[in-house]
Amino acid sequence: ERFHIPFDPDRGYRGTALRYTSFARPHMRAFHASWICFFTSFFVQFSPAPLLPEIQRSLSLSRSDVWWTNACMMMGGIPMRFLLGPLCDQYGARTVMVTTVALVALPSALTGVVAVNLTSLTLIRTVLGAMDSFVPGQYWITCQFVREVGGTAMALAGGLGATGAGVTQLVTGSLVFPALRVWFDGDSDLAWRWSLVIPAILALFVAAFFYEYSDDCPLGNFTEVKQAGLMMERSAVDSFRAGVYNLNSWILFVQYAGSCGVDFTMCNGTALYFHYRFKQSIAASGAIAFLYGLSAIFARGAGGWLSDAAFNRFSLRGRLWAQWICMVTQGILNVWFARTDRLGSSLTIMVLFSILIQMSMGTCYSIVPYVDGPNTGSVAGIVGAGGNVGGAIFAVIFMHADYHGTAMELMGWLTCVTACFSPFLAVRGYRGILFGTED
Repeated sequence: ERFHIPFDPDRGYRGTALRYTSFARPHMRAFHASWICFFTSFFVQFSPAPLLPEIQRSLSLSRSDVWWTNACMMMGGIPMRFLLGPLCDQYGARTVMVTTVALVALPSALTGVVAVNLTSLTLIRTVLGAMDSFVPGQYWITCQFVREVGGTAMALAGGLGATGAGVTQLVTGSLVFPALRVWFDGDSDLAWRWSLVIPAILALFVAAFFYEYSDDCPLGNFTEVKQAGLMMERSAVDSFRAGVYNLNSWILFVQYAGSCGVDFTMCNGTALYFHYRFKQSIAASGAIAFLYGLSAIFARGAGGWLSDAAFNRFSLRGRLWAQWICMVTQGILNVWFARTDRLGSSLTIMVLFSILIQMSMGTCYSIVPYVDGPNTGSVAGIVGAGGNVGGAIFAVIFMHADYHGTAMELMGWLTCVTACFSPFLAVRGYRGILFGTED
C-alpha cells in the first residue's frame, strides 16, 4: 500500500515500472535522489574545468601541468570507486551517497585557499576526484528496480547526473566567474578562487536533504531491514573478492575506460581544446563545453533504452551487440572530430560524438546487474573504476602530445579497440556473442 508504482514482491519489492514525474518514496524518490546527488558531485568535481585557462595563468602553469592535474583528478577516483561498491553492498547506497556528496564540498571550498602552485593544485584536485558518487548512484537504482527496466533507469539517472559536469561549465565558467570578476574590479585571480565556493554550499544542502528524506531499498534503510531479519548481513571484503574474481567485471572495466574515460577527458578538456585550438575565450569555451555535456540529459538514457529493447528481443546477447555498436560508432566519430579544423563542423561532430559516448556508458551499465547479482555493488565499483583509469590514461596522452588533435584521434582508435572485448563477455545462464548457452 505504501508503494506508488507496480512492484515485484518476489524480487525485494523492486519497482517494475518508472514514473518520472513522481517523487514518491521509496522507488521514485531514490531514482531522483540518485541523479540529483550524482549531478551535484559532478557539478562540484568539474567546477575547476572551465576555469583552467585562468588557473593556468594565475599559477604560471604549462599546458602539460594542467593535463597532469586532470590525470591526478582521475586517479584520485580509482581507489574510491573500488571501495564504494563493497561499502554499498554492506551499508546501503543512501548512506554512502550522501556522505560522498557532503565530503566533496570540502576540497572545492578550499581550492581557492590551498591552490598556490602546481603541487597544491594537484593535491586538491586529486582529493576532489576521489569524492565520486557515481557508483552508489547506480547501485541505488539496482536496489529499487528490477533488471528489465534497470537498464533504462540506471542510464537515465546516470545521464541526468552527468549533466552536472556540463552545467558547471556554463554556470561556473560563463556566469559565476565573469560576474565575480566584475565584483572584484577585474581581479581574475580572486574571481576564480571564489567561484569554487558556491558549488560546495550546494553539495552540503543536497546531502542533508536526501539523508533525511530517502531510502536504501523498497523496504527501508539497510540497517532497519537487517534488524528486522529481512536481509542477510554482507561483508564488504567478501563482496569485493567475488567481484574481483569475476572476469566479466574486468572486461566491462576495460570497456568503461573506453567510454567513461573519454567522457571524463572531454569534461576536463573541452574548454581547453576549444580555447587553444580555435582561440575561443574562457566564457565561450565554457559554453561550448556545456553544449558537450548537454547530451547526457537524454543520450545515456537512450543507450539504456536501446539495451533494454535489445534484451527484450535477443536476451543478454542483444545488450552485448548494442554495446559493441555504440562503442565502435563513438570511436569513429571521435577520430572524425579530431581531424576537423573548422569550428562549425567541429561543434556539429562534437554533439554527435557526445551522444554516442553517453549511449555507450548507458549500454555498459545495463550489463552490470547480470554479472553477479548478490555482489552488484562490487562489480559496479570495479567497472566504474575503469572510467577513472581511462580518464587518467587519456589525460597523460594529452599531457605529452604536442598537438591536441593527435591525442584526440588516438583516443578514438583506442575506443574502437575496447569495443572488441564485447564478444568475450560470458554470463552464466545467458548466451553471449561467442560463448554461453541460454537457460
